[in-house]
Amino acid sequence: MIDFRYHLVSIVAVFLALAIGIVLGATELQGKTVDVLSETSNQLNSKLKAADSQLNNDAAQLGAADEFAQTNEALLVRGLLTGKRVVLVTEPGAPDSVVNGITKAVGLAGGSVTGQVALQTKFNDTSGATESTLNDINGTIAQTDGTALTSGSNQQTVNQEQAAQLIATAVLAGSPSAAVTQAQAQTLLSTYAQAGFLSVSQQPAQQPAATLAIVIPPASAPSDSGSDQANQVLVAVAQELAGASTATVVAGSLAGSVAGSAIATLRSSNVSGQVSTVDNADTAFGQVTAIQALATQMAGGKPGAYGVTGGSNAAGPSPAPTPGASVSATAATAAYAGLSRRPPGGQKAWTRVNHRGESVTLVEGSAVAVGAIGPVLAATAMGALPARDGIAMAVAGAGAAAFGTVDDLAGSSSRRGLRGHLGALRHGEVTTGAVKLGGIGAAGLASAALAGGNPADIVINAGLIAGGANLLNLFDLRPGRAIKVAMASAALIEADAPGAAPLLAAPIGASAALLPEDLAERAMLGDAGANALGAMLGVAAARALPRPGRVALLAGIVALTVASEKVSFTKVIERTPLLRWLDMLGRRPPSAPLVPAPREHSEDGGLAAGRSEAPSPDL
Repeated sequence: MIDFRYHLVSIVAVFLALAIGIVLGATELQGKTVDVLSETSNQLNSKLKAADSQLNNDAAQLGAADEFAQTNEALLVRGLLTGKRVVLVTEPGAPDSVVNGITKAVGLAGGSVTGQVALQTKFNDTSGATESTLNDINGTIAQTDGTALTSGSNQQTVNQEQAAQLIATAVLAGSPSAAVTQAQAQTLLSTYAQAGFLSVSQQPAQQPAATLAIVIPPASAPSDSGSDQANQVLVAVAQELAGASTATVVAGSLAGSVAGSAIATLRSSNVSGQVSTVDNADTAFGQVTAIQALATQMAGGKPGAYGVTGGSNAAGPSPAPTPGASVSATAATAAYAGLSRRPPGGQKAWTRVNHRGESVTLVEGSAVAVGAIGPVLAATAMGALPARDGIAMAVAGAGAAAFGTVDDLAGSSSRRGLRGHLGALRHGEVTTGAVKLGGIGAAGLASAALAGGNPADIVINAGLIAGGANLLNLFDLRPGRAIKVAMASAALIEADAPGAAPLLAAPIGASAALLPEDLAERAMLGDAGANALGAMLGVAAARALPRPGRVALLAGIVALTVASEKVSFTKVIERTPLLRWLDMLGRRPPSAPLVPAPREHSEDGGLAAGRSEAPSPDL
C-alpha cells in the first residue's frame, strides 16, 4: 500500500528533478544565448558607429560646402542681379539670420533691397472680427485705387490673398492690377500698418518699384501640422507676389522647412509651379541658391524646390546661372580704370598716336582681356561653364593677350605682315611679330587640345582660334571697328549655335563695356585686346559649331587673311555705303585729314600704332 510518505518523496523527487533539469538546461543554453546577444550587441554597436561616422562626415561636408559658399559668395552671385530691385516680405517669426543673409547676398549680386514688408500675427488671423476689418480695408483701398480684387483661390484665406494683391501693387512694378502712384502706395501700406496687419522698413513703396520678391517664412513650423492657417496664408501671399513680379522665391531656414512648415505646404500646392523655394537660407549656401533661383527665373527658367530637406528636388539650379556679360563689363571697366591710373612701365610705354595724330592708350586691350578671362575662370570654378570650355577659353585668351602685349610694347614696323616676319626668320632674324606668330599658334593648339576631340577636330579648332585672333586684329585700324566686327561675329555664331551664348558673354561683355572709349578715340584695343578677343571668339565657334560649319568658317578666315596681304579693308569699307555707315556709327566725325604719326598703319598694309590692316604679324 502506498502511503503518504511515498507520495511526498515522489513529489519532492519530481520537483528536484525539475529543478536540476532547469539548472542544467540553463547552464547549457547560457553560453549560446550570451554569445548570440553579445554578437547582436556588437553588430548594433558597429552599425551605430558607422552611422555616427557617416553623420559626422555629412556634417563635415555640409560645413565645408557652407564655408566655401561664405568665402566665395561674392564671386558666386556677382552680377546675377545687377541693377535689380528686390522687396523682402517676412512672416511673423522670420529669422534674422535669413533676413540679414539674403539682404547681403542681394547686394553682392549687384541688386538692392527696396525695403521690407513685415506681416504681423494679425495678418494670419482668420477669426471673424479680424477678417471683417481686413475685408473692409481691402474694399476701401481697391475702390480708391481702382483695383479689381481677385476672387481668391482659397475661400479660407481670400481676404489675405486680396490684401497681398493690393500690397503687391504698392511694392512691385510688375503687378497686373491697376498701377498706383508712389503716394498711393505709401498710403496703402500705412493703412495696413495702422490697423496692425504689417510694418514696413526702408521705403518698399519707392519708385521705381521692385521687380523681384523674396518671402521669408517663420523660423519654425506650426505645431498643428501643414494645414495650419498661417501656412495657407503664406501660400496665398506667395501666389500674389509671383503674379506681380519677374521672379519670387520663398527662402526659409532648415528648422523652419521641415514637414508641416510653410515651405512644405507650398511645395505640395499648385503654387509651387510659380515660386521657387529654398529650405536652407540660414546658410551662406542657401543664400547663394536663393539669388541663383531668382536669376534662373529671370532668364526664363522654371521655379524649383532647392535645398537639403526631403521636399527639395535639387541643391540648387542646374546649370547654375552665369553672371553673363554684365560681370565681364564691370571687370573690364574696373581693369581699365586701374591700368589707366597706373600703367605698368608708365604712361609713355602704353601711349600711341592714332590716325588723327592724337595720343591714345593701349591699356584698353589688356583691360578687355582681363575682363573677359576673369569671369570665364570664375564661371568655370562655379560649374556654370564646363571645365573643358572654360579652361580652353582662358588659355586662348591669355596666350593671345600675352603675345599681343609683347608686340604692342616691343614691336617694330621694320617687318610687316606674315610674309615680312617669315622672310625675316629665313634670314635668321626673330621679330616680335614672329614670336607672336608662334606664340598665338601654340596657344591656339593648346586650347584646342584642352577642348578635346579627335586629331582632325583639334587641327580645325586650332586654326579657328589662332586665325580668329589674327583676323580680328586686321580690323583694328579705325575706332570701334574691331569690336563691332566681334559683336557681329558673335551674333552670327549664336544664331547658328544658341548654345554658344555662355561662351560669348564674357568676351563680348568686356569689349562692349569699353567700346565708348574706343569710339571716342581715347583708347584702342591694340594687338593684346584684338588678339585675345578674336581667340576667345574662335574657341566659342570651335565648341559650338558642327564640323561643316567650322570648316567653312576656317576657310573664310584663311581667305580674308590672304586677301589682306593685297587688299585694303578700309578702302573696301569706304567704297561700300552700308559698311561705311556701320563703320562710322558712334564715331567722331572726320574733322581733319589723317596726320601721319610714328607707327601709324599705312593703308597699303603698313604696321602702325596698333590699328592695323597690314599684312598681319598675328596668327
